[in-house]
Amino acid sequence: AIPWALTFTNDSQAGRRLFGSIGVAVYLVGGWAAVELAMHGEISERTQSFVGLAAFAALFCTFIGNVGSLRR
Repeated sequence: AIPWALTFTNDSQAGRRLFGSIGVAVYLVGGWAAVELAMHGEISERTQSFVGLAAFAALFCTFIGNVGSLRR
């Protein structure tokens, strides 16, 4: 899960952009995977790679959320 509070309640412009970008990417990749699954009955290897990358980015948010310059 993306901590959207780090996007919407953050006074750091760099933090808002970073966390917002990660959040949007996670939703886009998830939507793409859902559409691909609905249309083809399976998810391609490329999409699986993007899903893994998006999941890693979501987990990474938890740790970089503690960086002071990204969260004010």
